[in-house]
Amino acid sequence: MPETITDILIHALENISKESLKNFKRKLSSFNVQSPFKQIPSSTLDDQSAKEVVDSIVRYYTTSNGANITWQVLEEINECQVSEDLKKNILRASEKRVKVEEKTPGKGLADNKLRDRTNRKSSRTHSRQHQRQKYGKENLLDSEEFSHSQTEPTQPRNARRLLEMNNAKKKGPRSSTPRHLGRQCQPDIQLVDLTDTDIKLMVKNHEGKVENFARFVFQHLVSFDIYQNWVKNTNFDGSRGKFALPGNLRDTIVMEVGSEFPLNKKNKKKMKNSINELLRKQRCGGWPILI
Repeated sequence: MPETITDILIHALENISKESLKNFKRKLSSFNVQSPFKQIPSSTLDDQSAKEVVDSIVRYYTTSNGANITWQVLEEINECQVSEDLKKNILRASEKRVKVEEKTPGKGLADNKLRDRTNRKSSRTHSRQHQRQKYGKENLLDSEEFSHSQTEPTQPRNARRLLEMNNAKKKGPRSSTPRHLGRQCQPDIQLVDLTDTDIKLMVKNHEGKVENFARFVFQHLVSFDIYQNWVKNTNFDGSRGKFALPGNLRDTIVMEVGSEFPLNKKNKKKMKNSINELLRKQRCGGWPILI
């Protein structure tokens, strides 16, 4: 099994037919990419082998973005099984690399300031719990802006973290609609479980920006199909006549962001704007894969 992301991409393109590879090149040359990236000219791709095509993808889009573009293009030319296998192999390689980095001196938890979600007695966890109490209790539970339902999520890790926040300051049942706004919320959804590896990949890729981290958390917790149903009729807090996000989803996003960044007014605004921007404009091809 290929080990690096580049090897995985080459393996995928070498396992499609010549006709599919030709269609892949044609679709890739017209694939809609966001600035600052540019489309690869069709003249560059025409006579290239699978390996050379991957080299062009990495050169134009970097390894991380190139992997996301590759599986999206494969889906568009109806190579769905190859696309699905590609995503699984990328995720497997990413998880393996995270585990290796944790065991490498000078890398891992200490240098990257990653959360320990399992060892509750560690000093790092104590520090995180202190932050969660500081930002969770003062900024979340007492804030009318983020006051909504505390319905129990269906996933064990998310449920545990919500239970911690609830136990910090017990209150009676609260409406799923912000009290001071009277806005309607989308019903609670089943959240995708958030693992230690998922958080480590988000921390590795957020570039110190709260808006990036908030977007990663949202994209992980919400399936792409559900997201598509919310586009243009939903935003973070139900402003401008739209539905608000489900209460359990907002709780979890705010807690995770609050564990990485101080939830001051500026960061709250960045968090909401980042998620609202996703909900204003329809994304295509599924969520990106963090590596």
